[in-house]
Amino acid sequence: MPLTTDQKTLITSSLPALQEHGATVTTSFYTTLLSENPSLRSTFNLTHQRTASQPFALASVLAAYARHITDPSVLGPAVEAINHRHVSLGVTAEQYSVVGTYLLRAMSEVLGQAFTEDLKGAWGAAYGDLASGMVKAEEELYTIAEREKWEGSGAAEGHFRKCKVVEKVVEADDVVSLRFWPVGWEAAQLPSYKAGQYISVRVQVKREGLEQIRQYTLSDAPESATNIGYRITPKKIGMVSEVLHGLDVGDEVDISFPRGVFFYQDEDRVVLDRRDQDAAPLVLISAGIGLTPMLSIMTSALSSSETRKMSWIHSSRSWTRRPFEGGLHALAMQHSGLTMKTFVTGSRQDEKISGGDFEGRFDLNKLDRSIDLHLDDDRTLYYLCGPQGFMESVGKMLKHEGVPGERIKAEMFGVGSPSF
Repeated sequence: MPLTTDQKTLITSSLPALQEHGATVTTSFYTTLLSENPSLRSTFNLTHQRTASQPFALASVLAAYARHITDPSVLGPAVEAINHRHVSLGVTAEQYSVVGTYLLRAMSEVLGQAFTEDLKGAWGAAYGDLASGMVKAEEELYTIAEREKWEGSGAAEGHFRKCKVVEKVVEADDVVSLRFWPVGWEAAQLPSYKAGQYISVRVQVKREGLEQIRQYTLSDAPESATNIGYRITPKKIGMVSEVLHGLDVGDEVDISFPRGVFFYQDEDRVVLDRRDQDAAPLVLISAGIGLTPMLSIMTSALSSSETRKMSWIHSSRSWTRRPFEGGLHALAMQHSGLTMKTFVTGSRQDEKISGGDFEGRFDLNKLDRSIDLHLDDDRTLYYLCGPQGFMESVGKMLKHEGVPGERIKAEMFGVGSPSF
């Protein structure tokens, strides 16, 4: 049943309380939910719980929903991204009901008398509407995996498939590439995906005594990966990546079907006609391991248009921590329209800075506005990927230069979404 005008007014009136106490509400919610439902601990990222980034992200979502309750379609792109993340985790319709119960309980406990029965009813109805739409969208996404037989014979329980490591390559001192092929997969090719999408990997973390799931961008172009296996390139920064770095060829883990809304040539989200989009310059800006989707996007874009103008601008802590260095520069040699620039923020004295590199933090002013940034072409598409602070800083720089938001696509590693 649609929300009434009175219910929408009540939810809007609760926005100040959510802005002040939202993080307390969501922290209480997660604490109680996971303590009383320990089976869900494997679904949620424990690191994000311990750093409080997940509760803060959920608090932001609640505030945004209250702010836009009269027109929730404004949140469509953000909700779509959450749908993809949920499906990659194997979230079920039944879990939405459990979450709703604990969320209302936390709001009641934290907000106290201010959370009246009428307000509780309004939020219950609002959550029900949101959950219903998300469940429907996620069912459609699950159907895609089923149609591709990702959950066929030999599949792990839930929405994962058992996959074997068929290749392991050390890319840098703290980065490896792992290529996977599904166990029992008899077809010559794997299901395709869009450059920039990710898979979820589920592993047993022995020191925690439970399973954990993480998302990793597919770091190879789909044109080649479907023939030789899905590839990810994790950096060793946490409990799951540590397990992945310890894998050898022949080891098996559970992998989800490719998901994600950050990908190359997304016609529904870029306000350009098809002809212009094919000719529009691409500017890829990344930091750290954020280069992984860029590698896939770059390779895929160049395979479809060898003459397309493209720039890749990357921020790295040091010369030795940049994966795929040789392959990237080989691409630049093969494609005259591709330029590459790197900002090295923490290089050692014995590391050389090449002619295409800058020492220090990312700075738009050090780049050529035409050759590197293509700011003189109002069709240029910008793809950003990296930590939150980096993303927000670069996004604001581009907007200050007059680049409209519809030509900027962003993917942040972690939780939440960049604000610029």
